[in-house]
Amino acid sequence: MNNHSGPPATDPIHPSRPDRIRQAGRWLSPLAWLRVLTAAFLVPYGTRPQWHCPACGTPRAGRAGPALTATGRCTRCHVAAGPGPWALEALVVAAVLLVLTGARTGLEQPAFLWFAVLGVVLAVVDGTVRRLPHALTAAWAAGTLAGLLIPAARFDRYDDWTRALLAGTVTVVIFAVCALARPGSLGWGDVTAAAGFGIALGWLGWLPLYAGTFLAFTAALVYVLARQLVRRATHLPFGPFLVGAAVLVGALLPAGR
Repeated sequence: MNNHSGPPATDPIHPSRPDRIRQAGRWLSPLAWLRVLTAAFLVPYGTRPQWHCPACGTPRAGRAGPALTATGRCTRCHVAAGPGPWALEALVVAAVLLVLTGARTGLEQPAFLWFAVLGVVLAVVDGTVRRLPHALTAAWAAGTLAGLLIPAARFDRYDDWTRALLAGTVTVVIFAVCALARPGSLGWGDVTAAAGFGIALGWLGWLPLYAGTFLAFTAALVYVLARQLVRRATHLPFGPFLVGAAVLVGALLPAGR
């Protein structure tokens, strides 16, 4: 006997016309694919990304397109999965608007859009399951560094690109030293995320990198004090603060040495 009380499941073989329209909309929506990506990594540390619905086994990124709705449910069995309804979409739209209306212009924007959008995914994953997957942090850093090659080549800004690479390396080293000197203060996901953080802000100059670092740690400290997490010894996900500070500074602060 089927006790499922949710909406009727969508027939993947003979979908109705409204279902086909919704399916086409999800295929064309970058936000739908981002939700699938985010949901796949919302698993405990050491677990492989989950590309299928755990309830009905439907592929989340199959031939039928993204199999998650913006309300956070499987398109077939309607079991809740991934971020809350419209939460990821709202954060991504806000980050994109911040980059498009901020200080980054022209050929810088694609790299910083990549940085902001994937940064939101990282922040949501870390804030939910307390982990920053190395696959995502590596893509965050590599995509940003590659994207910045475009304005570097077009406007002969190779010095800025080299500084970005150096800043990313230095930031990783500093974070790694902190993680080793005081275990538990920073996770190794934070260390690998420091590469993308340093690259994006290092492109703008050393001052923006200092400002972003100060903002991230200050915001985290204020949050800890407000929640009294020090006494509770609760693990603090640092990713949302790192991403938030980097996107704000990267989008709004003018380049400076």
